Amino acid sequence: MAVELDVARKLSLTFDEPSHIGAGLSYVAHGDLVLNPEHPPLVKLLAGAAIAALGAKESSAAAFLAAAREHPEAASELSFLYGERLLFHDNPDFHFPGARPGADAIVTAARLPLVVFPVLLALAAYAWGRARFGPGGGLLALGLVVTYPDILGHGALVTTDVPFAACALAAGFALDRLVHEGRARWLGLLGLATGGALAVKFSGVFLAAGLAGAGAVAAVLPAERDATGPADPFGRARPAARALACVVPVVLAALVVAVSYLGEAPLLAYRRGLASVYAGASPSYLGLCLGRYAPRFWYYFVVAPALKAPLGTLALLVATLAAGLAARRARASTRAEVCLHVPALVLFVATSALAAPVGSRYTIPAIAFLLVSAGRLAVWAGPSRLRRAAIGLALAANLAHVAREHPFHASSINALGGSPLSFYRLLDDSNQDWGQGLEALARWQRERGVPRVTLVTSLPVDGPPLLAAYGVEGEALSRTEPLFFPQPGTVYAVSAHMMSRGVLDESLTARDAYRTGREPPRLVLGRAAQPGEVVGGGLLVFDLRAHP
Repeated sequence: MAVELDVARKLSLTFDEPSHIGAGLSYVAHGDLVLNPEHPPLVKLLAGAAIAALGAKESSAAAFLAAAREHPEAASELSFLYGERLLFHDNPDFHFPGARPGADAIVTAARLPLVVFPVLLALAAYAWGRARFGPGGGLLALGLVVTYPDILGHGALVTTDVPFAACALAAGFALDRLVHEGRARWLGLLGLATGGALAVKFSGVFLAAGLAGAGAVAAVLPAERDATGPADPFGRARPAARALACVVPVVLAALVVAVSYLGEAPLLAYRRGLASVYAGASPSYLGLCLGRYAPRFWYYFVVAPALKAPLGTLALLVATLAAGLAARRARASTRAEVCLHVPALVLFVATSALAAPVGSRYTIPAIAFLLVSAGRLAVWAGPSRLRRAAIGLALAANLAHVAREHPFHASSINALGGSPLSFYRLLDDSNQDWGQGLEALARWQRERGVPRVTLVTSLPVDGPPLLAAYGVEGEALSRTEPLFFPQPGTVYAVSAHMMSRGVLDESLTARDAYRTGREPPRLVLGRAAQPGEVVGGGLLVFDLRAHP
């Protein structure tokens, strides 16, 4: 938790947070869920309740809420405008320990209640790993979770990926224990955790389908004898008991969703929200994967984690697959394997088929299940000192990796991804820069004695208030033109995402120019001038003061 609190304090505002934080305050202040309909409300409610309790108020932002009520089809776009006004204009005197007054303080305060979710994720991983593979398995699963950069980097933000993963893993654990023990108490956790997942992210519908599928398969499989105990009660349950086991979690999940929607026709609101997912996204947006731009890549969510996860984790996951295939006795626990892997598979397939290629963060829920599965390596290692040493070496490498990247874990890149200075040619968007490095940029500027910096960013916030909120001296631009026509003598801090967009713009303008016989413009930043360093995880610094 201490690591996540430090991340929450040191990272500046990220792209989605103005919309989420603003919507959360509007929910708490007005009791209706108008803004940001493309995400369920639970995370936003927690963040909004935190800042409302500390005195955050809306004033000029109210105009955008009124507009969203009149034009609900524009509610997604208006959510960002509402959040910007709330953060950067309506609360200049909002204070929170360790943060600058105003926007920085509000964002830090809003993040604090969300830190509970990565803690819940770690605890669920440990409990499940221990239950399936013994104490060593629990510790290994825990070690992999707390050294997974995407969990550390996104777990401290007002976003939905890690909260969803935490609820999903808790639900999977509850199903596994229900199948193993047949005790009614696991029905409660299964229902509440599934409801939490549904109330956090619309991907919860795929989780529910995966859990239902796993439960159905487990119900029809023949009774098994567990290696550590008697034949499982689930296999001997009567049909009426199994029917009850279906009803109770559904009722509890529905109750959680209804409460999170403040009792406001939750089913209808949920359906409207589902229909609004990606409603504001540009149909012509091209994602980036391995230097290629396209709307979708079937392999994106394999490539992105492979380039960003610690090599120790990748090695242990490969070893997990090998150990699972080699251990013929694993067939004695088919139900447990179904509960562990079917929900993960359903989530991964749904993500690969439907999610936009904008970040490895979308794979966090599925990968969390795999990290628990890796706990079996503790059993595989047994008394072998060599195998234990190999696992310990992988975890030590992970620890060194996250210590080096702290607090910019979301920008993490492994050796397969190459240099942070050129990673923007392989992946973009939240994979490297999502806006989190402005406080680090201000510190870098003071330490280097740079009087002014030109920031090129994709953050949906006006430049002057954004820079003032974090103490950066200079100007902020949200277009790629400076990458083609930079001003001599200027120091540029360019978002890695904007560098990727610049490469795309160069290729598109070249294609159009060749068709008309014109000479296309060429990138200067990133070609003739190379970045000297990376600040804040994803801001590439081009110092043109030495260039004529």
